[in-house]
Amino acid sequence: MRCEIKLPTDVGYYLSLTYMVELTFGEEKEGMKFVAKILPEDKFTKRFFDLHSLYRNEIMFYKKLSRNFGNMCPKCVLTVSEPGETTTIILEDVSQFGFRGVPNRKILGMRRIVAAAQAIGRFHGVGYVMREKDPEKFFESVGKLAEAKYRSAPRTERAKLYIDGISARPVNYLKSLNYDPVFCEKMSTILGDAWSSILLDCLKPRNELAVLCHGDYTSGNILFREKRGGDDGFDVKLIDFAEVKYASPAIDLSTFLYLGCTKEERQNFEVIFKAYHDAVVQFLDENGIEVLHKYSIEAFLEDWKRHAVFGCEIAIFFTPVLYFEGESPAELTDRIQHSLNSGGDTVSKILADILLEAKDNGYLDHML
Repeated sequence: MRCEIKLPTDVGYYLSLTYMVELTFGEEKEGMKFVAKILPEDKFTKRFFDLHSLYRNEIMFYKKLSRNFGNMCPKCVLTVSEPGETTTIILEDVSQFGFRGVPNRKILGMRRIVAAAQAIGRFHGVGYVMREKDPEKFFESVGKLAEAKYRSAPRTERAKLYIDGISARPVNYLKSLNYDPVFCEKMSTILGDAWSSILLDCLKPRNELAVLCHGDYTSGNILFREKRGGDDGFDVKLIDFAEVKYASPAIDLSTFLYLGCTKEERQNFEVIFKAYHDAVVQFLDENGIEVLHKYSIEAFLEDWKRHAVFGCEIAIFFTPVLYFEGESPAELTDRIQHSLNSGGDTVSKILADILLEAKDNGYLDHML
């Protein structure tokens, strides 16, 4: 047997050491390809993001839930999470089947955007079918999920300070342009408590549309393959399930749209949202679930309007990261300042446009 280990070239798993592993057996060179996700050794990163809980979440997803999602995600080959052992997740390498990460995370294009909307629609459809057919088992599984990112004790205080410290950036930019002072003052207060008033608030399951969500639906966690047979579209696989959670479906689609799509691409919202909703309804119909009023597009749009601000806040947090130059400072106050300055006016304008878009579409009405 021969083992070859490489670093990935077109896709990376956030907060993981990731390796591409190829095993070759015998003289005929038959082989197998895997992706190895390993808990990093850096103590600060592990503590700040509570990576142990995130890894336990993903392992639980693969062991207990992934079978329901069929070919929507890579197969899990092995997990190691014993005390004293290095936490590891071994997955099939779907690049051997033609799946690739996006070439440029800042430019997706409408074909990939529609395909991604349809993919998360099917993902949510699985959750609805699970709940409709066996609600007791569904909620038992959901109850085992650890909300590591937003409610985990080891990191909540620092994360809240960080999020609340950086979130006023778009308002500060609007103030420099002498934009509506009343709106700016109200949003300064709201964004000064963004951790609680936006993130935690939007994660509360409020109605029957709450579903099993991916939790981190960014372009970096989506793999695409051109469809065969002349079909002008993409097959899609989703990766990185460390943040799966039970919440409004809007948290997934809004994260994707505001972090992964440009202002111009989001102008096609009706097309994107219809593609998403059609995928949900089609999956329900294929699995014998009657599409009642609670699954109507009007119901989804009402839920979206209440929770879309979640994705806006994720964009405020993560867009500057995409423009970071050099290493991010370890000290929290320095890290906040670094994020406030990263990308200069280019990033500030992007975030201001997102905030104004949310205002114009009524996504801030329940806050203002």
